[in-house]
Amino acid sequence: MKLLSSTKDRKPLLTFKLYKRHIIAIIILIAAAIFGYSIYFKYFMILPPSAIHVLPDLPVDLTSQKVLLFAPHCDDEILSSGGLIHRALSQGSSMRVIITTDCNKHKNGDVRKKETETGLATVGLSKQNIGYFNLPEGEGNYKNSADDSQVREAIKGEVESFNPTIVVLPLPQDSHRDHAIVGRVGQSYLEDKKNIQVIYYLIHYNFLRFPSPPGLQPDAYVLPPARLINFSDRWYKFDLTDDEIEIKEDAISKYKSQLSLKNPILVRVLWDFARKNELFMMETK
Repeated sequence: MKLLSSTKDRKPLLTFKLYKRHIIAIIILIAAAIFGYSIYFKYFMILPPSAIHVLPDLPVDLTSQKVLLFAPHCDDEILSSGGLIHRALSQGSSMRVIITTDCNKHKNGDVRKKETETGLATVGLSKQNIGYFNLPEGEGNYKNSADDSQVREAIKGEVESFNPTIVVLPLPQDSHRDHAIVGRVGQSYLEDKKNIQVIYYLIHYNFLRFPSPPGLQPDAYVLPPARLINFSDRWYKFDLTDDEIEIKEDAISKYKSQLSLKNPILVRVLWDFARKNELFMMETK
């Protein structure tokens, strides 16, 4: 009987040779994956939910202040700052809200203004503390320096007449042009006003990706997009109490024209901001 050959003499069942071209291909694949993820992180990713625990609280005292808030459209004031408005009023601050456009792109400006007045009444602000610039609504309406000048003069007039200690503006990097122009012009006008605290809010960014996850998520948080994290700006959370969340949800429900089932995207955008916090940015000095 023939003895079995030793394992030393056996041929391997599978052979694999690693050539230089294989190493190059692997390196290219790894580099492409890292590059692809970095692009996703920079342009599309919202900070993960766990980031809420390292996001600092808004360092603004709302007691006995004079707060002036600019909102490009009827609903931005509640979506961005409904909880902040309610708390400021409850802590003895005076408040004025300015809607900068006529909210009439779809020929329902009067309806939307009434909704804003009802929504703001829900969080405690009376009609006489609401003003309107009545600039034309819609992306592309502010295209030249003359329009910038018009917005600047309107903002200047409100600041000089109300004499606020806090001004709340849309973020200049907001992807909606109506928001961006008000934020940019307001930022420019207020940059040398050292006696005024300026805080910014974000509504439109990475369409259908901010806030994330989308839709009505009452147990979720609003967190900033990764692309907007830098060394010159600081993001802050403004945690809402259970009562404030309930009041804000009630206020959002007043914008019935925006919550129409004919426009499901608007429905989603409005309820995106019914969460456990509001989100603000302040520039570092």
